[in-house]
Amino acid sequence: MRVYNEKEFGDAIRREEDYIELAGKLASHVKKLIKLNAVLWAFCLAALSVSIIAVIQMPVTAGMSGIVSTVSGTAAAAVLGMDTAVAAVSIAIAGGGISTLYKLRKYCLKRKRNGKIIIYLKG
Repeated sequence: MRVYNEKEFGDAIRREEDYIELAGKLASHVKKLIKLNAVLWAFCLAALSVSIIAVIQMPVTAGMSGIVSTVSGTAAAAVLGMDTAVAAVSIAIAGGGISTLYKLRKYCLKRKRNGKIIIYLKG
């Protein structure tokens, strides 16, 4: 399955698609998330959890600015970079919550070509 934005990617992760093809900035953000070692992942996940809960409770009108302001001060933004941390929160929200990021750890990066990455469900 090919996805083009965080919402489509979050939906694909929630459905546990066998493989997902990504390109552009989204691909680079997901690549960082997948390659993060277990200790840093746990650290970032704890910081992102607070942001995800805060954003879910915001009014719909807050939009991307609400996500950026909520993520900006977290330790996850320091480790992942602001853009990747914002993408992670957007993916989690699109996928239904923090469990989406847990499911992302079930995927591995198998192949890269022409600036695109393909991730496969381990198993």
